[in-house]
Amino acid sequence: MPGASLRVACALAPVCLVPLSTGLAQRAVAPSAAVSRPVVVDSGNPALGWGRVVPRSLAPVASLLVPGLGQAALGRQRFVSYVAIEGFTLLQYAKDSREAARERRRYRGLARDVSRASFGGPRPDGRWDYYEAMERFLESGEFSLSLTQLVPEVDTTTYNGSRWLLARRTHWSNPFVEPPRNSEEYQRALALYLEKAARPDFRWSWRNAQLQLDLYRGSIERANDSARRARGALTVLLANHLLSAFDAFAVLRIEGDPTSPSRRVSVALPLPH
Repeated sequence: MPGASLRVACALAPVCLVPLSTGLAQRAVAPSAAVSRPVVVDSGNPALGWGRVVPRSLAPVASLLVPGLGQAALGRQRFVSYVAIEGFTLLQYAKDSREAARERRRYRGLARDVSRASFGGPRPDGRWDYYEAMERFLESGEFSLSLTQLVPEVDTTTYNGSRWLLARRTHWSNPFVEPPRNSEEYQRALALYLEKAARPDFRWSWRNAQLQLDLYRGSIERANDSARRARGALTVLLANHLLSAFDAFAVLRIEGDPTSPSRRVSVALPLPH
């Protein structure tokens, strides 16, 4: 029966080869039927995640508000430096501000509880120049030497006495020769004394309290140093904001906006349907 088997195989061969030939034909035609789709590739540096939040055109403004934010939007790794400087300086400013405030409370407490305690009264807080005067003068002196009328302190080793001497030198032709009390020069000197002298509620004396006076002076010095460092930190913060904004502005001016049509490159890649 070998002849019969051969005849059957020959009869079935066209039927079996039709699907195979069809598949081969489809595979041969597939490359020619491919469609080339243009894919746009940005030639600029990719933003570090912030480009979706901050438009590139607003990068300088963003850096002015938050140093490093504009650099992150522009895809510049140096945004880390601006952020690091900002964070470190903010921590330093907070530390120095706390120290200055703590020392202010300390020297005001010493002034209130030691040098002013013997005079009673409400003992209100004064301005900075008041506490500075307490550092330089052992005593404030009397505000008035008379209870019936204003007679300024004449002891020039006290604060009030030194203010009266200043008033006399400012408005009298001779500070050691008193003019008539109703004269204009005397009244002008008296008005200046009223402006500068320590009133009764602000009188002080460090007499017999030298140790507390030394502590007071040391506290004022530390407060001044901390306040000076805090002001320096503010200067660094301002410079960091301005430099970051200028940096972002310069990048935009030099490189332009890579999202614009002139900064894009079209590449045709074959993509199947």
